Amino acid sequence: MKRQSDEKTENAFTRTLVYRLYPSKADQVRFQRYCDYRRYVWNEYKDENDHAYQRYRYERTYYAKVGIKVKAKEFCSKYPTFARTKKQVNHDKKAWEYKYPSKIALMAMTDYDNAMSNFINKAMPDWGKPKFRSKRSPRQGFKLPAESLKLNGRTITVAKGRKDKKHGNLVLKSRQSFLDYPIGTASFYTEKGRYYVAVPYLIPKEELKSDDKLKGKAGIDLNVDHYNIYDGKHKLIDLNMRQLKFYYDRIKHYQRLLARKREFDKKNTGSRNYLETRAKLQRDYRRVADIQNDFLQKLVLGLCQKYGQIVIEDLDVKHMKMGVASKGLHRSMFGTFRSILTYKSEQYGNDLVVADRLYPSTQICSKCQYRKTGDEKITLWGNKKHHTKHNEYVCYNCGNNIDRDENASINLYQYLDSKWYKEKSRAEKQMA
Repeated sequence: MKRQSDEKTENAFTRTLVYRLYPSKADQVRFQRYCDYRRYVWNEYKDENDHAYQRYRYERTYYAKVGIKVKAKEFCSKYPTFARTKKQVNHDKKAWEYKYPSKIALMAMTDYDNAMSNFINKAMPDWGKPKFRSKRSPRQGFKLPAESLKLNGRTITVAKGRKDKKHGNLVLKSRQSFLDYPIGTASFYTEKGRYYVAVPYLIPKEELKSDDKLKGKAGIDLNVDHYNIYDGKHKLIDLNMRQLKFYYDRIKHYQRLLARKREFDKKNTGSRNYLETRAKLQRDYRRVADIQNDFLQKLVLGLCQKYGQIVIEDLDVKHMKMGVASKGLHRSMFGTFRSILTYKSEQYGNDLVVADRLYPSTQICSKCQYRKTGDEKITLWGNKKHHTKHNEYVCYNCGNNIDRDENASINLYQYLDSKWYKEKSRAEKQMA
């Protein structure tokens, strides 16, 4: 079991836990059919939605060219909304579809409509258009609301289809016990021959753990391969663990084997040796992800239980990518660390402060607050004018000589007392 994500609502805190399931061979077949049915409904709904929109645009363009005036209400009545497309899909429903839970189809259509809304939304420019779902995708799954599920100890029961007289309800077992809280929409999925379910629990705020005695403060500077923490003393968190180095070397070895096989014979990528090597590569990637997630969960938990106030940077990770260095950037897990720290801070009652993205924590001296500008700035290659190294901070005002990352962590520790923060707060009050 692993924690996937947590979200905060008005009266409850939503915590999503992922359980591994161990279905029998017969239940595996039914599980896969449910995944296939969701994929079928998604593709049918997408096809119907695309055709309806094409007809709408064609008729509107045709009437404009011919010069026929049509009222706006008539065009609006033909626009492919969720209700109209859903009605058309249900009208064309086949007889065999009634053997599957109807909520699977409803959730598939709802998810497609939400994905299309995010694609149209200008505030989400990186959200792509919903695509056709292929059966060759390595991850298949389906969703069901709480009313179609029943949790009892270590088993989760899925309601069967209305006209499925051959089977009973689908009962799936796990090695961990399910919690006794109200749940939301559960996501079932299979990946790499394993079966999982993500269950969101609605935990009341009164039952959340919080400690009012936390008085410590820490500034955390995130860097490639390591984190710097300052709470009065410096602490270095190394992300290149010995266990991870072993798996990174094996991943590199398997990737080379696959590349050589593809170079030797591009058509022979479905051979037994190729598939076995690819399975080993996927296994090591999965182990690396599990180790990293476990490490971050324990690290953030310790921070939240020790410090009452935590200050971090608002990093623009997307524009920090630089060729080969992007691999180390990805392995440093800046986004994952911040998301875990955000919801755990809400759970344990910590004050999480995110420093402004333009705050120059690297260029300010932590001793005299002198700020480097122009040719004096520190870059990834150091400073050419004064011939300093990239990991060395030398203040030209007071002579302070300190490690660059340690200096940044001290500045984050002092962020709330800095001139930068006070001027920003004053400007925000004037704008309000």
